[in-house]
Amino acid sequence: MMESREGGVSPEAARGFAQELGGGWEALKRAPRGVLLLVALLVALYAPVVAEAAKIWVKDENQAHGVFIFPISLFLLWMLRREIRAAKPQPTTLGVWLLGFGLLIQTASWVLGIKWFPMLSLIPVIAGTVLALHGKNLWKVVAFPVCFLFFAAPMPDIIILPLSTEVQNQSTTGSVILMSSLGYPLIQTGNRIDTPTISVEVAEVCSGFKKLTALVAFAFLYGYVFNVSLWKRAVLVLAAYPIALLANIIRICALIFIGSAWGQHALEGAHDWAELSVLVISFGLFVLLGRILGCRELRFAL
Repeated sequence: MMESREGGVSPEAARGFAQELGGGWEALKRAPRGVLLLVALLVALYAPVVAEAAKIWVKDENQAHGVFIFPISLFLLWMLRREIRAAKPQPTTLGVWLLGFGLLIQTASWVLGIKWFPMLSLIPVIAGTVLALHGKNLWKVVAFPVCFLFFAAPMPDIIILPLSTEVQNQSTTGSVILMSSLGYPLIQTGNRIDTPTISVEVAEVCSGFKKLTALVAFAFLYGYVFNVSLWKRAVLVLAAYPIALLANIIRICALIFIGSAWGQHALEGAHDWAELSVLVISFGLFVLLGRILGCRELRFAL
């Protein structure tokens, strides 16, 4: 992108951006009415689903990453706009079946009161719509941004609780082992760590699960944006668990150190800062791993 001498965006770049937006609007107006009606119906059908999921993203810290998923997917689609325009139409009836399958899942989920599947059903619905109206060439371009919406679906407790408990237990035990090896006198009782002066409770909300889910989503995104091979993407995804666990152990150890040195009041004051700093550290470790794996060339120019 060209910049003006003052450091802002050049008039040429601004005009180009406006032309692209205008071209997209003109293409939308030229679309058949049947297509526009179908899109409008799907938006009306899934608006309540997204609104319900948004309530969970805001209330549940384990699901907070969901707030960023739709904006990220939309940004990726914008970055792929040239490939989207270049995709040759090749509609397939498979899309109709996939669309019907997605709508069936959405309907069954609504009838049964299942909160996880309505959002997940959005993926086959969008995929089916793309395949039926345009074809596989366009789907190949938009497949990742659409499938990335998987991480917007609020995960059910049947999945969250076992994973959260496992991360919680391993974080507590790992912290005790590390700090004991450094000479700190500790007693572990379940997920409670006692020292001669303070007590640290590794609660479920602090188990590290929310870092794990965010890191898994980031792993898929990172591997896609840097256009690396499948085995490197797999390494990034598999590394999310040990990185999240290590980050949480570092946080707990830091709290034990602070509490032992300056007391319970200092421990409570450092809690939120420790959470934020370790989140930064965990993403930093992830980027470092990406560099080691050769994640340097972006899929598209920014």
